[in-house]
Amino acid sequence: MATDVTRVGPTKGLDAEMLDMTLEAIQEFADRHLPADLVLRLDHEDECPVELVRKMCGDDLGIHLLFVPEEYGGMGAGSFDVCRVCEKMAAIDLGVATSVLATALGSDPIAVGAAADQQKLWLTRMAEEGLLFAYGATEPEAGSDLGALKTTATPIEQVGRVVGYRLNGRKQWISNGGIADAYTVLANTPGGPSWFVIERGAEGFTQANPEDKHGIRLSNTAALYLDDVPVDLEALVAVRQFQQQVLPSGLPPTTVWSYGSVNHPATLNYPAFTVEAGADAPVRVRWINGLVDGSGHFLPHLLPVDPTLHWANPPGGAKGRDSRPTFGATPGPYTGPVPMVTHLHGGHSTEESDGYPEA
Repeated sequence: MATDVTRVGPTKGLDAEMLDMTLEAIQEFADRHLPADLVLRLDHEDECPVELVRKMCGDDLGIHLLFVPEEYGGMGAGSFDVCRVCEKMAAIDLGVATSVLATALGSDPIAVGAAADQQKLWLTRMAEEGLLFAYGATEPEAGSDLGALKTTATPIEQVGRVVGYRLNGRKQWISNGGIADAYTVLANTPGGPSWFVIERGAEGFTQANPEDKHGIRLSNTAALYLDDVPVDLEALVAVRQFQQQVLPSGLPPTTVWSYGSVNHPATLNYPAFTVEAGADAPVRVRWINGLVDGSGHFLPHLLPVDPTLHWANPPGGAKGRDSRPTFGATPGPYTGPVPMVTHLHGGHSTEESDGYPEA
């Protein structure tokens, strides 16, 4: 008995009408922007039509939305839908299909294994910005044998806590390697392999020229070089003590306390730079008290501190934080770490996150 494969598929995904409309839209886009003579010329010149790929993953077509769940602004296509789209794209050109579908592959480690807030951040950006992803697993001496993985992720520690990693290694034959906006990169941590998300332009992260391939020439395939690439666990911002030339040139530098990125010391500045966030785009920032000496011990406050006030780091350590301490007698002088109160402009925050009036 013959089976109508257009009616077979998972219960989750696009309905038949939406799938048909999507396939028609892809064909219409190709007819307008990828005529046969252009495809042949690009193949001959071994050139990836980057701008057309971005149009396909932008407002012109929005094919990338198929790979994003509905809760993050996508269409939430199922496996059968993606299979049909792959088939349609491959009929137009394998290279263009590879460029588009590499974004789906590159975002898979996030969709499958990332924490909920990471999924919301990256998949929402993928939907709204049309980010192109690349999947960085294969290596020059390992190929796809992940057991031979050489790329390393070395923990960065701050006051006895891992706050990020530094990645070192090489990736080879990476689809979208030279054109992606974000990369999921597999690396060995002390606890085993893990995926890391790196944005294009990150410090120490470079891409090689595209490979000259025998086939699938409209896709971009390039090597990735990771040389001490810092990857934050979150947006990690620390307050530290350092010297800065505040007074006119010729006068001695001033010792200041101010904020900057834990993994990018050059951002330490007084006054501190602004952390900007867009509406409805989640941004996680962990504030770290980096006012420590060379041995990691907290520096004392420059001024006396009244420990009976409501403040950000009361007696009792982290468990007692954001609470008003109570005393049966007048306490002695405060000797703990310098209290930190971070202020948020333009948002809605409770007092414990924005500073208590009496503090």
